Amino acid sequence: MTIEIQVALIGAAATVLAAIIATGGAALIFAHRGVVIRLARQVEAYHAQEGRLVEALISAAGQEPTEALVKQRRGAYRKDASDAARPSMTALEARKIRRRYFSVD
Repeated sequence: MTIEIQVALIGAAATVLAAIIATGGAALIFAHRGVVIRLARQVEAYHAQEGRLVEALISAAGQEPTEALVKQRRGAYRKDASDAARPSMTALEARKIRRRYFSVD
């Protein structure tokens, strides 16, 4: 077996190995697609509920709940919450993940 044949066989084996790895990664993405979409929607729903709660707290304090005031108070209320209860992903980040990887709205 000449060097050229050995190089060709090694190149073909590397290509097959890369294809197997890529197929495995794609299979994992498709297997967990539903879970990721459901999680992203739950994060968005959490942030929407949090916004409604902040609006209710502002209204209970006798102020008009504007968007800027809600954003300001949301940050203040999050600082008051414990570290364990603080979300690590925003609704916008969750929506971007869904759109980027799954093109689902």
